[in-house]
Amino acid sequence: MAVKEMRAGREVPAATGGLRTLAPIDQAPDEDAREAPAGMKRYWLGTLDQCPLQNATIGGRTFHRRTDKGYHVEGERMPRKIERRGALEWLTDEQVAKIKDASRRKFVRRVGDSARVVQPRPGAPRYASDDPIGMYLYCIPVEDAMRLLGAGWHDAGSPPSLLSAGATAIA
Repeated sequence: MAVKEMRAGREVPAATGGLRTLAPIDQAPDEDAREAPAGMKRYWLGTLDQCPLQNATIGGRTFHRRTDKGYHVEGERMPRKIERRGALEWLTDEQVAKIKDASRRKFVRRVGDSARVVQPRPGAPRYASDDPIGMYLYCIPVEDAMRLLGAGWHDAGSPPSLLSAGATAIA
């Protein structure tokens, strides 16, 4: 006889061989509230609305304008999505330093109706349309985002950019 577990109100074979009960995903604890891995801190990062790019990869991390989080509602066949500003990631101090360093060296270059991230060679001329990428990105510890933006911080207002005076993450 196979050991079973409850998943979203249905019995399914247990992968671990133990008997346990799982709450439906829409009632499960928020994944953002889990304990921090050793040496890491939770950051909220993304591109600001005025950024000409939807996503940008800087310092090995992708900064998204919006991300979707899926959840299941019992009795419905299709999962629902919640669209959120940016993304939450666990980062080490070294990863944050890498983002900070890369944001100083990269620019958003606008050419006509398009834009792209460029890293000019040392001594290469810059175009008048080049903007520092840091003015379009944010990377804020979650605790600071809660303090700066208050309740509903994840979708409230506009977070400070990496270059703004109010940015607390990588000043």
